[in-house]
Amino acid sequence: MKALTLTDLYQFANDNDITIIASNCAECKALSLITPQGKCYIGMDYKEMKSEREERQYLAHDIGHCVRGAFYNPYSPFNIIEKQEHRADAEAIKYLVPKEELIEALKSGLTEIWQLCEYFDVDVKYIRLAYWEYFDKII
Repeated sequence: MKALTLTDLYQFANDNDITIIASNCAECKALSLITPQGKCYIGMDYKEMKSEREERQYLAHDIGHCVRGAFYNPYSPFNIIEKQEHRADAEAIKYLVPKEELIEALKSGLTEIWQLCEYFDVDVKYIRLAYWEYFDKII
């Protein structure tokens, strides 16, 4: 699988019946929610996005919430919130830094974290998480 572009992510959301809406959110740049009927929505505050990279990362993360069902009540205990946020990020790396493509990038000589960030057009957080998920995680 090849890393998904921003356009690919919007198409993925559409194909999976995830509705994206423009929103104004003073507290966050993006949010996801699920209705009692199971319909997922993602609100994106586009005026707060600093770059296409940031928009792509937020969208992938919130798609991760929808695909993995990783939702929580904001009043949940911290460990529940962290677990669901991690599940959303773990799903997001599949779209942003696919394992096979990461292995190919490493084999081609891109071994510095900054090189991988540039290659995948993601922040350090996603390279570190991908490396941990794919190579270091102990089951």
